[in-house]
Amino acid sequence: MLTAESSESFNKLNLDENWDQTDKSSDLPEEPVLVPNPKRFVLFPVQFHEVWQAYKIAESRFWTAEDVELSDDVQAWGSLSGKERAFIMHAVGMIAGNDAMIGETVDSKLSDNIQIPEARCFFGFQMMQRNIHAELFTVVLDIYCKPAERDYVFDGLKQLPSISKKTAWVQRHITDSSEHFSVRLAALAIYNAVFQSTVVACLLHLAAPKRSATTPTAPFLPGLIRGLARLNRDNETYYRFCNLLGSILVNRPPTSTIHMMANEAAQVQKQVFADMLSICGGTINLLGHPIDAAQMEQRIRHVTDRTLVGMGFSKLYKAENPLPWMDEVLATETGDEASTQKQPPSGTSNGGGQPMAADEGFTIDADF
Repeated sequence: MLTAESSESFNKLNLDENWDQTDKSSDLPEEPVLVPNPKRFVLFPVQFHEVWQAYKIAESRFWTAEDVELSDDVQAWGSLSGKERAFIMHAVGMIAGNDAMIGETVDSKLSDNIQIPEARCFFGFQMMQRNIHAELFTVVLDIYCKPAERDYVFDGLKQLPSISKKTAWVQRHITDSSEHFSVRLAALAIYNAVFQSTVVACLLHLAAPKRSATTPTAPFLPGLIRGLARLNRDNETYYRFCNLLGSILVNRPPTSTIHMMANEAAQVQKQVFADMLSICGGTINLLGHPIDAAQMEQRIRHVTDRTLVGMGFSKLYKAENPLPWMDEVLATETGDEASTQKQPPSGTSNGGGQPMAADEGFTIDADF
């Protein structure tokens, strides 16, 4: 249930609200990356080398839904209680529906504005990857439940307040916004870093019992955990790319606007968690470990803070990370690939220009 404080925070996100705005970007300096260049008929020679390198790094980490082994999940799934299964099915359904319903729309909205082909390559690759995310988690759902149960899950998700709030936030700050491109790009960065983090954190509790074992073993539902780790890494890549593009823009969005958008995003994520708990009657234990509401809300604030810091803005909440083991799980599940794919393949890494040093330019492996 929403409190009076959170209700006030959400009043700007009402879907029935009139969001017609005056275009505030007309008096700002022109952005070179948004100006069509008729002389650039082809991609090469590359002009924005850091942007191109970011694309090549993302490309080198390409994966498909078939790369995630799910066979071990089937037997483990049967040992869960009905309440645990309901919680997991709705969480997986929320992830599967997110990229299918929202992800491609927000990507294409901004990629239509950007004129440099190096960035368009990245956005095109990103949209394709979102299809893979939707495919993987739809397959996971098909493995975990019967068709009738799957339909019940998706029908139920449509009724959750957090779904309409999420859609409203995206419409206001990205798809229907008349704000300057720099503001909409910052909104996309927040979306990529924050909007799936709460559901992922809920599901990562399936790996919590294994963190204290003397001899660590594979996490419960290992295919799901592995898929979550890849999803998280991709979302972090998209977030960092938005920050890279923002660094080459002429105009910087005001801190007050960024803080407002981030705070609203955090409120939406609190609603996501409240909705997930409401599905299970207000509380949920996964494998005997309760999901602590206070810790989850603090994690939402922490994720929002580190998102802002990565964008070059000050923190809102100054919240410590209450669940650092989750980041360890995510790093462990993708660590076998990181050591061999930090740099794009040689030969095409910068479109025939001078090679970039390993410590130069854009990187994905820095602390987030």
